[in-house]
Amino acid sequence: MKFIKVHGLGNDFTIFESASWEEADKYQTFASGVCDRKFGIGADGLVVVGPDSQADVFMRIFNPDGTEPEMCGNAIRCVARYAIQRGLVKHNKMTVRTRAGIKLPEVKLHHDQSVTVRVDMGEPILTRSLIPMLGEGSNCQVELNAAGQNFTVTGISMGNPHCIVLVDDIDTVPVEKWGPALENHVLFPAKTNVEFVEVLNRNEVIMRVWERGAGV
Repeated sequence: MKFIKVHGLGNDFTIFESASWEEADKYQTFASGVCDRKFGIGADGLVVVGPDSQADVFMRIFNPDGTEPEMCGNAIRCVARYAIQRGLVKHNKMTVRTRAGIKLPEVKLHHDQSVTVRVDMGEPILTRSLIPMLGEGSNCQVELNAAGQNFTVTGISMGNPHCIVLVDDIDTVPVEKWGPALENHVLFPAKTNVEFVEVLNRNEVIMRVWERGAGV
């Protein structure tokens, strides 16, 4: 079985090819073993790519805990680069089917031979029921308690749920403690990714992520 190891901004994945979306189901059973950093290849997720009837290619992702997220921005950028290199797609702008719908990455080759990939992720989803996030009213500045702490959070979806927490000092945040508590909070019935964000100024932020199904 052939694979390639890739990363986007340090978010690392193993990529396998499959003949169809349905055939990719089999990879879910050994995602945990592949992603294990001591006894497996080691990765934040196992990604499966292949030809698709609805788009140029499909992408499915399996987390280290075996769950399947709807989307991942870093993973789809890696998939776009891989699809070009492998000849699965012949044009730099492509369509990729995900569980969050069709996404539109674009691969760019620059004069210095470097390669970048950007993705049209669509507009963020702010409606609570669609994130999904339980309760009524605004998705912003919602009070909740987790891990013995009171938090003010904002929920959004980019095809998968995110819980954003503004903090004063990112270096003091116990991500390994607060992250899983917020990920599994009852407010988020499908669980959630968690972003701890320190705002430096109007143009810069520092962020640490607890990824749903994968951790730090």
